[in-house]
Amino acid sequence: MLVELLKQDKSVLLECKGFTLFISSKGSFEVKKSDYSGLASLPDTWYIIDGRCKKFYMPIWSEDEIVDCHNWLYDEKITQESIKKRFDVCGGVARWIFDTNMSLEEIKTIIQSATIVIDPRIIVIKANPS
Repeated sequence: MLVELLKQDKSVLLECKGFTLFISSKGSFEVKKSDYSGLASLPDTWYIIDGRCKKFYMPIWSEDEIVDCHNWLYDEKITQESIKKRFDVCGGVARWIFDTNMSLEEIKTIIQSATIVIDPRIIVIKANPS
């Protein structure tokens, strides 16, 4: 988007974490707070915030919670037998258990791939700190 705006001879205020840049076809510079409103009010200036969404992690569910959720929401979409098999493979990771687009084999492959890239010495060190 930034490149396209610059091709159209627009100016851009680009806000990143900790600083703001003013970018135009003539160059770029870091914006001081005192200059911000003047630059933002220029007619051909666009304002882009380069933000990142916070990631939220869902806790692991117990088998009882998985079964309850299945009974309430997924009873007609996934069999209880499939739910049990998925729980046995990936524990209480609800996203994988209830994802009807992901097969049990795909879940196994993802888990196996993840274990390959982990250095087993890290696990030993963390488990037995000396």
